[in-house]
Order: sequence, then structure tokens, then C-alpha cells
Amino acid sequence: MLGHHQRSFGQIEHLMFNQLIGRTLREVEAAAMAVVNRMTATRIFLSRLSRVRPVVRPSSNQFADPLERVIVAGRADVPLSEADLSSLVLEAVASQPIRELRAALSLVLYLKLRSSKKIAATAAETLASQIIRVLQPAVTTHEVFGRQATQCREVAVICSTLTATTCDRYPRNLLQGFLPDGFSDVTPALVQSRFSELWDRFGLERNSLPAAASR
Repeated sequence: MLGHHQRSFGQIEHLMFNQLIGRTLREVEAAAMAVVNRMTATRIFLSRLSRVRPVVRPSSNQFADPLERVIVAGRADVPLSEADLSSLVLEAVASQPIRELRAALSLVLYLKLRSSKKIAATAAETLASQIIRVLQPAVTTHEVFGRQATQCREVAVICSTLTATTCDRYPRNLLQGFLPDGFSDVTPALVQSRFSELWDRFGLERNSLPAAASR
């Protein structure tokens, strides 16, 4: 009887060992299958991701010129957050060393972005501070002599060549807005030329905007 019991205990131990080994193997197989499933899902995800069109962001590595970056950012097919676009706007305005040229760029940026893009309040305030005299022209009388009188005559000559179209009325306000104490570091002709260049580079259409108030 004792030997029989010993054999029974041995059989039981052997059975328990086999069950333990079987359970361990099943757990290992299940874990391995989970890893395989995750790897498969990852490959599928990466395959789909490779077919997604990458978002082009106008970074400093792509475009060294802050002006060029904001020109690219202003396009309708370039998705940028409000914060990113506002940062590019501020950088572009700050990159202009002369206040008349900052105003020319700010005016074009305002016209380009006001209806299609959203910018932060800080960026909007920066643009407004640069172009307030352009958007709200006023009739004033000044007694000028010397250099100021020369600048006034130059502005008058340029304005006499401008037409009544929208793209000409804005630079007229821009030039007249800096009289009589402006243009100490730049000529009126250069400011007008720069504005016309920016108008074209930003893709503004000559008949798509409401006319500016004139002086």
C-alpha cells in the first residue's frame, strides 16, 4: 500500500508539473502573439503615415529671410497655428530697420491676413500701431522748410502719378502719412517701390480689396 501511495504521489507531482509547464508555455505564446500583433499594428500605422502628405512649415532652415517665411505662411494651403503665424508676422515686421518700410510691410500684411488668417492680439496690435496713420488719414496743415519741404514735393510728385485704383490709393496714404517729419532714412520713391513689390509678392489682387480712405 505504501508503494502504491508513493507511486500515486509521484504521478500527481508529474501531472502538476506538466500542467505548470503547459500553462507557462501558453502564457509565453500569448505574450509573443501580443508582441507580434503590436509590431504588425505599428507597421500598418507607419505604412499609412508614409502616404500622408507632410505639412510644410516655413522654418528658419528652409527660408533665411523672415519676410520670405511670412510670405509662405500667408498662403492658404499652409496650415499654421495662430501662435506660429503671429510669431512669423512679428519677426518679419521687426526685421525691417526703417519705420517707413515697417509700415509698408505692416500694411500689406494687414491687407493679406485680415480676411483669411487669424493672428494673435499682440501681432494685430503691432500691425495697427504701424499703419494707424494710413488707415485713418487726416488733413493737416504744416509750415515746412528745407529738407521737409523737399520731401513734401517728392511725395506730391509720386502721388500725382498714382491712379484711383486700390493698389495706388494705399501707397498714397502711406506716403502722406509720414509727412512732414518722415523719410529721414529712406526716400519716398523707395517706400512706394517697396510697397508695390510687397503687394505683388504677397499675391494681392488689384481689384479684390475695398478702396482705402484717401486724404
